[in-house]
Amino acid sequence: MFNPEQYSQAQSLIEAHIRSFDTCAKAVLHSSAGLIDLQLDSVKNAMASATDVSHQMLSLNHPQDWLSLTAAQSQQALDRAQAYGRHAAGIAKEAHALLAQAGVPLPGLFNHHTDKSI
Repeated sequence: MFNPEQYSQAQSLIEAHIRSFDTCAKAVLHSSAGLIDLQLDSVKNAMASATDVSHQMLSLNHPQDWLSLTAAQSQQALDRAQAYGRHAAGIAKEAHALLAQAGVPLPGLFNHHTDKSI
């Protein structure tokens, strides 16, 4: 039915698929761990910032001080959000590169494809 050459080809193909799956699994686990670490750091920083702001608000004496504090905190929150986005994008790019190494066909990172058939 099958000759030895066909068995050898099938075995090589199966081994290639197993290596590809292993690389994909490692990429998913690595990027998931990175995102979890990023989220935990973000929560810790948000809690520390909220505590700091509440202490500062309790010590305010004038409404102008409150306006200055809220403006400064808004800018810091924006900076933290931008840093979070950059870090998350870095994790996504790294995962994309690992999956590309595995030979997984992927569209370009952050490319938005529209399917007109839907």
